[in-house]
Amino acid sequence: MVGVALLAVLVIIFLIVFRPGGETPIVPDNTDDPNGTSTEAPPEEVACAPADILIEAVSDRSSYSSSQQPELSMTITNRGFLPCTLNVGSTQQKLVVTSGSETYWTSTDCQVDPVDDVRILQPSVPLQTSATTWDRTRSSASTCGDTNKPKVPAGGASYHLTVYVGDIKSEATKQMVLN
Repeated sequence: MVGVALLAVLVIIFLIVFRPGGETPIVPDNTDDPNGTSTEAPPEEVACAPADILIEAVSDRSSYSSSQQPELSMTITNRGFLPCTLNVGSTQQKLVVTSGSETYWTSTDCQVDPVDDVRILQPSVPLQTSATTWDRTRSSASTCGDTNKPKVPAGGASYHLTVYVGDIKSEATKQMVLN
């Protein structure tokens, strides 16, 4: 009788573990974490492919009165299907203001202490950068300390903002009119 009972218990255990006609049970490896959550490190992030990155020039308005200074920035969007990493720091950002074929201002001319900022860009989630104020003057590396830099022409003059992150350039410019 004890032998039959022991055999019945073993058969029941066998049926629970191997479930004939069903799937093989998946038993999580909880040896490191009693809650059963994964303790494996996430896969290493992949660098963004330049073709997957959309950079758009942004200004806080399209027309400025004579007393207003443009606030310039950019949005960076991962057009890929997977998260990826990109250095979006000031070491990589460049904002350029032109009119016709002439460059009037470049954000890197008088840049102080640029920093790296590697970010994980989620697919289709735009990242807005901090705004930089353009004081409506010409820039050059030789006039950084000059407080009397020449003002750019206004009175309805049209300017275009182009932005870069490393070698990736905005596909279109953002037009601004200075009154």
